[in-house]
Amino acid sequence: MCSYEREVKRLERLADEVNSDELSELTESDNESLADEDHNLVSDHESDTEQESFSDVEEQANLLRRSRCKYFYGKDGTKWSKEAAPLNVRTRQRNIVTHLPGVLGLAKNGKTPMQCWMYFFEEIVNVIIVNTNLYITKISNRYQDQYDYKETNTTEIMALLGLLYLVGSQHGGRKHIAEFYSDDGLGCEIFPAAMAQRRVKFLLRCLRFDDTNTREVRKSQDNLAAVREMMIKFNEQCKVHYSVGEYVTLDEMLLAFRGRCRFKMYIPNKPNKYGLKVFSMVDSRTFYTFHLEIYAGTQPEGPFKIDNSTAAVTERICMHLSGSGRNVTMDRWFTGYKIASLLLREHRLTVVATIRANRRELPLEITQVKNRKVNSSLFAFSKDMMAVSYVPKKSKNVLLISSMHHDTAIDQSTGEKAKPEVVSFYNMTKGGVDVVDRMITAYNPARNTRRWPMVIFYGLMNVVAINAFIIYKANNPDGEFSKSRRMFLKNLGTSLLKENMRQRAVNARLPRKVRETAGRLSGLSASEDQQDPLPINGATVLVVHGSYYSLLPRMHREKLI
Repeated sequence: MCSYEREVKRLERLADEVNSDELSELTESDNESLADEDHNLVSDHESDTEQESFSDVEEQANLLRRSRCKYFYGKDGTKWSKEAAPLNVRTRQRNIVTHLPGVLGLAKNGKTPMQCWMYFFEEIVNVIIVNTNLYITKISNRYQDQYDYKETNTTEIMALLGLLYLVGSQHGGRKHIAEFYSDDGLGCEIFPAAMAQRRVKFLLRCLRFDDTNTREVRKSQDNLAAVREMMIKFNEQCKVHYSVGEYVTLDEMLLAFRGRCRFKMYIPNKPNKYGLKVFSMVDSRTFYTFHLEIYAGTQPEGPFKIDNSTAAVTERICMHLSGSGRNVTMDRWFTGYKIASLLLREHRLTVVATIRANRRELPLEITQVKNRKVNSSLFAFSKDMMAVSYVPKKSKNVLLISSMHHDTAIDQSTGEKAKPEVVSFYNMTKGGVDVVDRMITAYNPARNTRRWPMVIFYGLMNVVAINAFIIYKANNPDGEFSKSRRMFLKNLGTSLLKENMRQRAVNARLPRKVRETAGRLSGLSASEDQQDPLPINGATVLVVHGSYYSLLPRMHREKLI
């Protein structure tokens, strides 16, 4: 008997001892066929070539032995069946959505772009005003002209945000602000009518989202102390006003930033490469952002110290949908067999995701692509999970797991490619966060800045505008701005400006041309200009706006200021 045959017999005996109840023996004919296939590699004489071929023989014998078994086994012993279990019910309980998708509560009353936007940003504006005024008071002694460097208010902050949205709608996020105030015919007349250029620069410099007087104390426990309150309010409002659909996407975003920040990330496959990483959960169909979590690195010891492992991040974000019966589509960074099982068992959430080939729970047969045909699929089933290996081209496979699918169905619409339905479903739902990224890039109002809290703020401005647009379309399917997000942003920007322009239209300190433009663009008419009469030195005069204001005698104008 040659060494090859002895080795095959030895493998048979080992297989019988380990899994005698499940693994069938290699028959004599199988041994002969293996010998025939490899007679060019193995001779009847002991040689170096024969010794080198033992590993190949062992691998082929193992594969043949395992192919005759009804089950696959992962490296850690996880048991997978080759056949899907029979479906005893029409719809599994885990796939029943308990929270219907759509607009919720007061947001159903949103009929204009500004109303829909205010549902998300009203509380954030209040936070900005309080903390910005604290900072302005702190630095006010550096300035002599108190008019241009005074404290701000709601009307002015709303106007500033409106200008930023208009800048984004004109694809001017990275342009110098002076270009919009140019009087050479290339500027935009609404900008000087809404706010002075030096005031815009001053406010952008002074915007704060927390109390700078106590920040150092809070930073000792929280890397996100500068934006913590704003992020909490944003996530609360996103959940109050909208219920996401049955399919959501979990992925990461990268907000471009190259300044100083202890948790700045480098991700080479992202367009911006350097920036702040944000984990995002998005509706796969409407692209409504449901939750954001900023990656803040290793937090100091205290109440904000959290686990940044893959499983912990995934569970922490998905728990906001716990018990709702949604499906979460994610990439391989978030995925593992254990976390997918945990989400199903503890939170009643199904998962469809790509998975790394080195996961110990996956069987060897699923991960290998050698001798696999192009467009072929191999399935494996556990109690609550399905794994599939699809070969789109030679020597390359795509590995997915799903706790939502439980059969070997092929998507007939893919034709010769014969993609499994789980692969088609993943392709349909994986791009939610990427679409939001593209929408942000299209009309991004972000200014160049060295302060990372401002980068977070600009990111929230973008996401809030997208969420408001989704609610507006849901409430007004045939609305004037439902077809174009650019027109929606333009209307939102001008609406935020109007109240401040009306105040500037009656400000005697401003040039007549600015007052006239502000009155005209804010929609003031002659009938609206006239207000209640005010007594001046015993005489009764009408307080009027715009150009009519300058017609009053100087002594009367001074008393009206």
